[in-house]
Amino acid sequence: MAFDKMRSLSAPFELRVRCAEVVMRASADNVKVGNTLIFKCDEFSDGRPQEFDGQVQMVKDDGVDVIYLSGYRSRNDFIPWADILAKLDKRKPYIKLDSAPYSGHFVEYA
Repeated sequence: MAFDKMRSLSAPFELRVRCAEVVMRASADNVKVGNTLIFKCDEFSDGRPQEFDGQVQMVKDDGVDVIYLSGYRSRNDFIPWADILAKLDKRKPYIKLDSAPYSGHFVEYA
Protein backbone atom coordinates (compact mmCIF):
# COMPACT_ATOMS: atom_id res chain seq x y z
CA MET A 1 0.00 0.00 0.00
CA ALA A 2 1.49 3.31 -1.01
CA PHE A 3 0.72 6.71 0.41
CA ASP A 4 1.82 10.28 -0.13
CA LYS A 5 3.24 12.63 2.47
CA MET A 6 3.16 16.36 1.93
CA ARG A 7 5.75 18.63 3.51
CA SER A 8 5.94 22.32 2.87
CA LEU A 9 9.46 23.72 2.38
CA SER A 10 8.56 27.33 1.73
CA ALA A 11 5.56 29.25 0.47
CA PRO A 12 5.49 28.33 -3.26
CA PHE A 13 7.40 25.04 -3.04
CA GLU A 14 6.22 21.60 -1.99
CA LEU A 15 8.05 18.35 -1.73
CA ARG A 16 6.07 15.21 -2.41
CA VAL A 17 7.53 12.03 -0.99
CA ARG A 18 6.19 8.69 -2.21
CA CYS A 19 6.58 5.80 0.20
CA ALA A 20 5.86 2.18 -0.72
CA GLU A 21 5.55 -0.86 1.54
CA VAL A 22 7.75 -3.79 0.68
CA VAL A 23 5.68 -6.94 0.22
CA MET A 24 7.41 -10.01 1.63
CA ARG A 25 6.45 -13.63 1.21
CA ALA A 26 7.32 -16.37 3.68
CA SER A 27 10.06 -18.66 2.38
CA ALA A 28 12.93 -20.83 3.55
CA ASP A 29 15.17 -17.74 3.28
CA ASN A 30 13.39 -15.78 6.03
CA VAL A 31 11.83 -18.49 8.26
CA LYS A 32 14.11 -20.61 10.45
CA VAL A 33 13.72 -23.40 13.00
CA GLY A 34 12.59 -21.95 16.34
CA ASN A 35 10.78 -18.92 14.86
CA THR A 36 7.30 -18.12 16.14
CA LEU A 37 4.77 -17.84 13.31
CA ILE A 38 1.15 -16.77 12.90
CA PHE A 39 -0.52 -19.03 10.36
CA LYS A 40 -3.87 -20.32 9.09
CA CYS A 41 -4.75 -23.96 9.63
CA ASP A 42 -7.90 -25.98 8.93
CA GLU A 43 -7.53 -27.92 12.15
CA PHE A 44 -10.72 -30.01 11.91
CA SER A 45 -10.83 -30.29 8.07
CA ASP A 46 -14.22 -28.57 8.05
CA GLY A 47 -13.32 -25.89 5.49
CA ARG A 48 -12.96 -23.10 8.08
CA PRO A 49 -9.28 -22.29 8.65
CA GLN A 50 -8.41 -20.43 11.85
CA GLU A 51 -5.38 -18.42 12.91
CA PHE A 52 -2.86 -19.98 15.31
CA ASP A 53 0.61 -19.20 16.61
CA GLY A 54 3.29 -21.85 16.85
CA GLN A 55 6.99 -22.71 16.81
CA VAL A 56 8.77 -23.92 13.68
CA GLN A 57 10.13 -27.47 14.09
CA MET A 58 11.35 -28.12 10.53
CA VAL A 59 11.73 -26.07 7.33
CA LYS A 60 11.12 -27.68 3.91
CA ASP A 61 10.99 -26.35 0.35
CA ASP A 62 7.18 -26.27 0.27
CA GLY A 63 6.43 -25.12 3.85
CA VAL A 64 7.18 -25.63 7.53
CA ASP A 65 6.31 -28.13 10.24
CA VAL A 66 5.01 -26.29 13.34
CA ILE A 67 3.94 -27.26 16.82
CA TYR A 68 1.09 -25.24 18.34
CA LEU A 69 -1.49 -25.35 21.10
CA SER A 70 -5.08 -26.23 20.16
CA GLY A 71 -7.38 -26.16 23.17
CA TYR A 72 -5.49 -28.01 25.88
CA ARG A 73 -3.54 -30.25 23.48
CA SER A 74 -0.46 -29.57 21.43
CA ARG A 75 -0.61 -30.33 17.71
CA ASN A 76 2.01 -30.70 15.03
CA ASP A 77 1.03 -29.84 11.42
CA PHE A 78 2.65 -29.05 8.11
CA ILE A 79 1.87 -25.47 7.00
CA PRO A 80 2.48 -24.41 3.36
CA TRP A 81 4.21 -21.08 2.72
CA ALA A 82 0.99 -19.47 1.45
CA ASP A 83 -0.75 -20.00 4.82
CA ILE A 84 1.91 -18.20 6.90
CA LEU A 85 0.66 -14.73 7.87
CA ALA A 86 3.47 -13.29 10.04
CA LYS A 87 6.66 -13.99 11.97
CA LEU A 88 7.51 -12.66 15.43
CA ASP A 89 10.47 -10.24 15.35
CA LYS A 90 11.10 -8.18 18.49
CA ARG A 91 13.22 -5.69 16.50
CA LYS A 92 10.21 -4.59 14.43
CA PRO A 93 7.66 -1.95 15.51
CA TYR A 94 4.48 -2.91 17.34
CA ILE A 95 1.65 -3.47 14.84
CA LYS A 96 -1.85 -4.95 14.62
CA LEU A 97 -2.13 -7.62 11.93
CA ASP A 98 -4.81 -6.94 9.33
CA SER A 99 -5.17 -10.61 8.45
CA ALA A 100 -5.39 -12.09 11.97
CA PRO A 101 -6.53 -11.08 15.48
CA TYR A 102 -2.95 -10.61 16.73
CA SER A 103 -0.87 -7.58 17.60
CA GLY A 104 2.80 -7.37 18.50
CA HIS A 105 6.24 -7.09 16.95
CA PHE A 106 5.73 -8.93 13.65
CA VAL A 107 6.99 -9.15 10.09
CA GLU A 108 3.77 -9.45 8.09
CA TYR A 109 3.75 -11.62 4.97
CA ALA A 110 1.51 -11.18 1.94
